[in-house]
Amino acid sequence: MNWSKVEELALLGYWRNDMASFLNSTTSVLTGLRRLELEGGCSGAMLQLVQNLRNNSLTHVTWRGCHNPDLPSIVQESQGSFLQHLDVHIVETTHVESPAFSASELEPLRHMSNLTYLALNVARNGTWPFETLSGISRIPSLRTADVWVDIASTCRKQKENNYWSEQDSACVGEDQFLLPFINETSTLEVFKYLRANKVGHELTNVTFWGGDWSRAWDGPIYSPPWIEHRRTKVVCSVKDEIALGEATCTVIEGANYWKSIGRRYWEYVDDDDAVNEYIV
Repeated sequence: MNWSKVEELALLGYWRNDMASFLNSTTSVLTGLRRLELEGGCSGAMLQLVQNLRNNSLTHVTWRGCHNPDLPSIVQESQGSFLQHLDVHIVETTHVESPAFSASELEPLRHMSNLTYLALNVARNGTWPFETLSGISRIPSLRTADVWVDIASTCRKQKENNYWSEQDSACVGEDQFLLPFINETSTLEVFKYLRANKVGHELTNVTFWGGDWSRAWDGPIYSPPWIEHRRTKVVCSVKDEIALGEATCTVIEGANYWKSIGRRYWEYVDDDDAVNEYIV
């Protein structure tokens, strides 16, 4: 196979032990590669792959399910003057808070002259992290972004999925969701802040993704985690032809997700055939 003709490469899912030797033997000949998509494995062979590819050869890098604080610096050093599209987000899971880059960790992206799109996680707990948002705004070439946020609160992530009791009255209802809620008002505040503090090119579109956007389970019947299918999406944009460029945000999916009816679970009582029903 002529590896120099490969323009797009995706390495997803489970990694075999011999994958490292395969990557080491092919990296030097992937001279035509422009788009790279990776999943998981933030160190070892996958990280070496990114570092060993020909400098300033990639236009698109997508690395899902990976958080390495040094990744922005590594990408900037190897692909800084050529990369246009960088996606390093993690989809929310049940019990673990999604990691997010700090403003200082995003600093190297300011020196990527062609980076027009960025997807990443932003952490919040009661307030928006405006220091991190400022770090995003300081990327001069950036024009569009996807911001990924968790929706489950800390107390919700600390609860078991499948065990409830009548006495378990803590962290129910809206307490199960992080603040601020993801709606048109809160995202418009963030979008306007990003635009007001933007350096360089204008930021014209930001999409906010919250909750579970993983692939739906299509296997045998099972007890789903609390987070499954709980999600929201809000698109914020500026259109010059409408309202003289006024910023607007629209909920595409998951409006008022924090008010949605919970799932029903049943607890059988040992002493008799009675069943207690809970909505969580």
